[in-house]
Amino acid sequence: MLETLRAMDWSDWLLSAKEWEEKAKLAGNVCAIYTPKDELHQVFTDKGELIKPMELRLTGDIGGIPALLVQCNLSAERLPDDEGFCIYRLLPEPFREHKRLMPSDVSDEKKEYSDKRTPGHIG
Repeated sequence: MLETLRAMDWSDWLLSAKEWEEKAKLAGNVCAIYTPKDELHQVFTDKGELIKPMELRLTGDIGGIPALLVQCNLSAERLPDDEGFCIYRLLPEPFREHKRLMPSDVSDEKKEYSDKRTPGHIG
């Protein structure tokens, strides 16, 4: 994915924990992807397999990102934008099959369940 973005003149920035926390970014509407450098060894195996979810921040024209993720056989979910960043969370294989069980979805399922229950209703 990164190689394709670089070929499309995207900037690739590996951020330290401090830079990630401070939400460092390039000036203007530059097409860039920001990766938390300190997390890379925790979320990828030596073979480059994603084993834990990882957030990526993007700036610029992100219109082609969903198609690129599919092309690269990567699963991700779009999170709410944050301070000018578009946020994607890459999901490892086990999360792809059970994506609906992510924490935000579980709370929605509980709400739907409680909304369906009425006093005296069994089930």
